[in-house]
Order: sequence, then structure tokens, then C-alpha cells
Amino acid sequence: MTERIDTEVAILGGGIVGGSAALFLRRLGVPVVLLEAALCGARASGVNYGGVRRQGRGLEQMPLARRAHELWGQLPQLIGIDGEYVRSGHLKLACSDEDMQALHAYRAHTRGFGMHLQMLDRGAPTRAWCRLPSAVPRARWAPTCASPPPLLRRSMTATASSCGRATRSKCVRASCSIAPAPGPAVSRRILASRCPKPRTIR
Repeated sequence: MTERIDTEVAILGGGIVGGSAALFLRRLGVPVVLLEAALCGARASGVNYGGVRRQGRGLEQMPLARRAHELWGQLPQLIGIDGEYVRSGHLKLACSDEDMQALHAYRAHTRGFGMHLQMLDRGAPTRAWCRLPSAVPRARWAPTCASPPPLLRRSMTATASSCGRATRSKCVRASCSIAPAPGPAVSRRILASRCPKPRTIR
């Protein structure tokens, strides 16, 4: 059965990016339809380990990473579950003096972004993590980094579902295929999408 869908925004793919985009567009009152060929969150977003870390990211990524860090902590309020997201920390190892100098320099450059990086001097990593070899005498610890497990897909499914509950019409369509509409300008007519007036999304 072929169905024509009229909407202001059409999102193809119900992974972490597509589900999040749909959720926040709906919170802004923007009509949106999310289309997924399989199940929301069942592909790459739901089967990889997926570390949510800030340590080690480039300085240009820090503002966005900080904002994302705040949003991850709000999962229960946003989608009703925590997605098994746990801030378990992230350890960066130093096997030489040069490595340690680089770790110190990174901490200095990223001050002000709330990562609370802790420098662990000689012997401290091995004492704290007994499985580490003695050849790794020093490290830098980021206590606020997280590692959500593959069951993260549950949170993405919940994200998509909450998008659907936000409107009377069902805005999440899973297990569906998309066919281009006939005629010119196919890219603009795939879903007969309408945008009566431009919007600026912040």
C-alpha cells in the first residue's frame, strides 16, 4: 500500500540522530515525520558499544560536546528512561614522559568545559585499576565520560515513540520503504513535503 504523507520536515532513518532530531523538532511544534526501514534504533545506533566521551575530542568540538553531555543527563525527563546511560568515566593512559606532557597540555587547553580531568601520577593507575600493566605508570581520568551499552537502541525507540505521542497523527513510521514520486524535481517530491513558511531552528 502506498501512502502519501504531507509534512513540513521528513526525517529518513530512526537512529540516534534521526530520533533526536524528530524529538526536538516536535518539542518546537514543527510537524515532522520520521521514516525507518527497519526498527528505530535497531541498526548502527543499537548494536555498537558507543562511548559518549568528551576526553580526547578536539577543542573545536568542546562546546557541542558539553551541550550533548547535558542532554544525555536529561534522558529520563526527555524520553522517560535513562537508556542505561551511566557516567562511568574514561581513562587516557601515558606510557612515557611525552605522553604525560600531552595529557597535561590537553587538560590546560580544555579548562572551563567542566570535564574535571584528574592527573594520576606514578603508580596511581595500577593501584586503582589492578588489571593495568605496570608499564602504564600514569594516566588522566575523566570521571564524567560515559559508555552506554548496545541497549541504547531502547532509548532511541523511546525517543521516537515520545515524538509520536506529541501529536495526534502518528509521526513515526517503522518498517516502511520510500518510493520517489513521479515527475520532475523528484528530490522535493519524495514525500510531497510542504513548508509553508521558513523556520529557524535553534
